[in-house]
Amino acid sequence: MRAAGDMAAYLDRLWRTHGDTFRFKLFGTNAVVVTHPEALKQVLSTRRDRYVKGPVYDSVRTLLGDGLVTLEGDAWKARRALAQPAFHRQSLAKLTAMMARAGARSLDALAARAAHGPLEIDAHREMVKLTLDVVLVALLGGGDLLRGADVSYETLGAALSLMSERGNGVVLPAWVPTPQNLKFRRTVRELDATMYSLIEGARQRARDDGSLLWMILSAVDADTGKPLSDRAVRDEIFTLFLAGHETTALTLTWIFTF
Repeated sequence: MRAAGDMAAYLDRLWRTHGDTFRFKLFGTNAVVVTHPEALKQVLSTRRDRYVKGPVYDSVRTLLGDGLVTLEGDAWKARRALAQPAFHRQSLAKLTAMMARAGARSLDALAARAAHGPLEIDAHREMVKLTLDVVLVALLGGGDLLRGADVSYETLGAALSLMSERGNGVVLPAWVPTPQNLKFRRTVRELDATMYSLIEGARQRARDDGSLLWMILSAVDADTGKPLSDRAVRDEIFTLFLAGHETTALTLTWIFTF
């Protein structure tokens, strides 16, 4: 597809030609783009029950599981209610302070490297490292869990790339032992081991440190009175890790290089 080389420019041309709502072919599928705020509000808020996330999210679910990004309908509403405390003003104030400190540390490290002379950096690599640091601090707090977290941006980047490949191409069922499927399964196992280790450590610590992980662990379903299962907590952590840092890193890279 011609658009693949420069999707942003291609979509910009379509918007200027056709207006706030238009359709185009994306990997052989009809894709509809809406850009007007009122149309976005309809899709995301006022009439969201009329829209489904569709098969494009199937590849996302293979990695993220059933989290806020992939759930729909009543299941999404129930999970959203459990996550609501994380968006309260006091919770956001604590998280904002953590994020600011993490960002300042990264900038100080870059400044120290630049003090020795001209510095050439890979902007995207640095922004991915920065946003991953921020997500780790916000998710795990600043204590022992953070210091013991073994999460590399290389592994997360590999997971994202594999997930994208599965969504954009023809992929055989997961049980077929193709090189791509085997690599995907191995990457997910590595990340799962880390996630479940973090969950177990936080449950044993049982202390409110203002982190997102603690908020997720202490959330209780209003109907059942039960907390989330370890699997559900894992899915939300994956969602925060992968959906929470890569898109922000890309935005920051765009800002600093263009």
